[in-house]
Amino acid sequence: IFEPTILVSQNDDEEEEIARVVSKDQVIGGLPMDISTMPTKESSEALDKVDELAKELRKYMEEELAYLQPDISIEKVSAKLGTNRFYISRLVNVEQAMSFRDYINSLRIEYAKKYMDKHPEAKQEQIAEECGFSSASYFNRKFKQITGLSPQDWRHS
Repeated sequence: IFEPTILVSQNDDEEEEIARVVSKDQVIGGLPMDISTMPTKESSEALDKVDELAKELRKYMEEELAYLQPDISIEKVSAKLGTNRFYISRLVNVEQAMSFRDYINSLRIEYAKKYMDKHPEAKQEQIAEECGFSSASYFNRKFKQITGLSPQDWRHS
């Protein structure tokens, strides 16, 4: 019987919890071991469920533009997809190699680039608001962190 153990680490910079769900058998000496290379019927079914969840997440983000919601959270996304926050967190960590918050911000920045191309006259406050950011300063900081350029420099490049 699978009894999950949830290992959670706190990243103070992003205030984002990164969780891994493992069974007691996967923990040796307090450290999780990688058993992903040991295929079983159960792991094959679990991979199918993970693939389905990944498709649902992509669809929700890409078709419904959920990342533009200023109050989007991992809790809201997991509720919408009928799962829990730890599965969403792990999925994004593995599939995108980033935290949930970074994933949302990267989608928002890609949207911001397209928005700036279509609306070259838009002020940064307007762009930030249209892209789901809480403030222009946070938008500027994340834009530069992700692209290496400020929004203004990106527009002129």
